Amino acid sequence: MNKIVSVFLLFFLVLQNVTAQNYSFKSSLEYGAEIADFFVSDFDFDGLEFYVNGTKTLKSTVYSAGKYTLKVTSGEDFSAEAEIEISKKKINPGTLIVGSKIYDGTSRVREYSLNFDETQILEKDRFGVVVRLQNTPYFPAKHAGEYNVSAIVSLGGYYWITSNYELETNIVSTTARIYQKETTPYGFSVADKYYDGTDTIISPRCTINIVKGDDIAFKLAEKIIYPSKNVGTYTLTGKFKIEGPDGGNYRLTVDEATTEAKILPLTVSISSFYVADKVYDGTKKVYDYSFISDIDSVKIDGDDLEIGFLSEPEFPLKDVGKYTVTANFTLRGADAQNYVLETSVPETEAQITPMEISISGFSVADKFYDGTKRIPEMNITMPVADGIVDGDEVFTDFSSVPEYPSKEIGENYLIEADFFLVGEDKENYLLLNSALTAYSSIICGENLIHQKFYDVVFISNYEREYSGYQWFKNGEKLEGETKQFFCDKDKFSGFYQCEITKTDGTKILSCPYYPEIKVLKNPEIKVFPNPISSGSPAIIKVENIDLEDAEIMIFNSKGQIVKRILNPTNENEVVLPSGEFSARFVSFGKRMTFKMIVK
Repeated sequence: MNKIVSVFLLFFLVLQNVTAQNYSFKSSLEYGAEIADFFVSDFDFDGLEFYVNGTKTLKSTVYSAGKYTLKVTSGEDFSAEAEIEISKKKINPGTLIVGSKIYDGTSRVREYSLNFDETQILEKDRFGVVVRLQNTPYFPAKHAGEYNVSAIVSLGGYYWITSNYELETNIVSTTARIYQKETTPYGFSVADKYYDGTDTIISPRCTINIVKGDDIAFKLAEKIIYPSKNVGTYTLTGKFKIEGPDGGNYRLTVDEATTEAKILPLTVSISSFYVADKVYDGTKKVYDYSFISDIDSVKIDGDDLEIGFLSEPEFPLKDVGKYTVTANFTLRGADAQNYVLETSVPETEAQITPMEISISGFSVADKFYDGTKRIPEMNITMPVADGIVDGDEVFTDFSSVPEYPSKEIGENYLIEADFFLVGEDKENYLLLNSALTAYSSIICGENLIHQKFYDVVFISNYEREYSGYQWFKNGEKLEGETKQFFCDKDKFSGFYQCEITKTDGTKILSCPYYPEIKVLKNPEIKVFPNPISSGSPAIIKVENIDLEDAEIMIFNSKGQIVKRILNPTNENEVVLPSGEFSARFVSFGKRMTFKMIVK
């Protein structure tokens, strides 16, 4: 408190044209007051002189803090004097500003300042006066919360200036907050596991950013399980919470995180695979097989699981041979999805051995005499085997071509033959009996001889398959009789045969032929009408002539054939243009001519 001591000096002056005045002084003022401020009332200061500590000064002079003697005079006629004191100027240190912060595990204030009103300092002094904090402010605790933060302040600057001032208080304070540190779960993971028949998870992990050294417990707020016990990839959601002595300093902005985790299948392996050999049956089918696996030791108790085949194992080919047989196994059952077979495909070796067969049915049909021991191919019935698989190409063939032991006509010749198998599938069979026998006769040819006339016989050769002939009568060879026909000048008697040579060189001996002895009438050819009207048909009638192999040819006047009738009948109809025509009838051994006129 400023104590103001007033000293009243009353002077009564009686001067010419001067009125006596009362002067009252304030005994004490705060630094910054002018000399004139020490007067209690306003006066007309004109003509007054001011002295401080005996030194003349101006009424507007400001003096430093301290005690002084103030004297006021008006020439030689007036003088007033008093003791005055200039006290230090009280200033407010200002407002402490402390910034709130996010929890960082320390009580240190990160942002602070002092808001000082410098207008409290005389303008002329401002360059030399500062108000500053003596210490760094600290929160009273490191934990999240709202706190009162204080600091000590002091004056600084030039002493001769700061000595005129003093702080109202040297302690400033304010409120500030340490906010909870916001953090988010990251790196959430759940370790994959192998199928175990349960939905439990293993090794869940998740992290948050915390201050080093803080004692917190970051853990799941709720239990997590797989949505299924079966093998698969699943999305898991974890809900988290923070506990512990330092847990209150944190706030989860997101309390959930998701991750993917797998339930991996258990591996079932097959250690061995066996396939038995088989006898060829025309298929790739495997009849006897087995395998060994570790399914019983791997399978979870109570699971429905067994090993089967995607397809039955089979040989790669149906034919005889040694093969590598593979099997395509698969897992079956309600829990098969939770297991996997090893990727390697089990394999083993097995054989298909030849099928043993026997052949039968070899026979040789009798042949017509041909002057050789050769057996015509068409006469041979090849043996067949019992048990040949349908569709297989397996046949028998001769090791060497069999033949008759003699070329002569005879009965029940013994034919011996050795056989072997041929065909695309022959290697799939093993022949047990390769030697077979049959009986066959060489017989005379069928009745190849035809009677032409009462004294002529012949061999028909329409297909031009014969190239040579040798005639026999009553078993005796007729020398020189080598034509297609034979005319017996001595008239027919007994039986006749002909040894015929075919175009391929083989020979045939015909069976004995007993000709019919005929008494023939005179042959005759008639044409009617004759002459013939142009455009009208004419009938050529043939009587008493054998017509087999016969031919009628009709010529015009220039000798050109205009009509030919092959194999004529007894009555033959023809139509000719106008003119004269000659005709010729030709039959085996006979030739007759006649004329025809068309008007």
